[in-house]
Amino acid sequence: MINNTVIDLRNPRMPQVVLVLNGIIDFEVLKRYVQNVSTIISTDGAASQLYSQEIIPSLVIGDMDSLPKHIVGVLSQLTTILTIDDQDTTDFEKALLHCVSMGLTDVVVFGFHGGDFDHSFNNVSVVAKFAKDVRFQIIDNGRMCFHIDSPTTFQNVNVGEIVSLITYDEVKVTTSGLFWGLTEEYLRFGEREGARNKATDSEVHLDIHVGSLIACFDFKY
Repeated sequence: MINNTVIDLRNPRMPQVVLVLNGIIDFEVLKRYVQNVSTIISTDGAASQLYSQEIIPSLVIGDMDSLPKHIVGVLSQLTTILTIDDQDTTDFEKALLHCVSMGLTDVVVFGFHGGDFDHSFNNVSVVAKFAKDVRFQIIDNGRMCFHIDSPTTFQNVNVGEIVSLITYDEVKVTTSGLFWGLTEEYLRFGEREGARNKATDSEVHLDIHVGSLIACFDFKY
């Protein structure tokens, strides 16, 4: 029997790594995580944003095409710069490959949405690619999202809040605590979606039978 995972949305687990992408960053929220997590990894494009907020990451990674040379010079005196010229992977992928190689597989991601549709859509593809090796939280625009592939109960959900279940392939799921409930039913990309549901209880349970999904809630931490 697969154990049930419990996630308290008001007191979520602290990950091993805060990974910051070059997107729209909620610095007020980011700083709460930075206070509790020692490993902060930034892609090169995000490093300027962090530097402007006086946040020095543990590592800056990427091909350095998005980071001004004078910022590279300053940061090289303060932290580790890892330049990877490979053009077959995005900086998000480069960062995740580094995390996996170091055994750092519990990651919260900031800056996931960059304002461009293709940027965000590609990032979803990267999450799907690494989902077997990395446990993801994604914090973006007042929402917190979790990749799950096993039975999970979310606590401290606000009754009436929007809850979205997003899959990039297909998932067979049973739910409780949602207005539009599912009982061993499939959500399939391009066929049947699970976005914009509503919570009817302070606990939402998702029993994943086959596949995986991203569950999105309002940010509460």
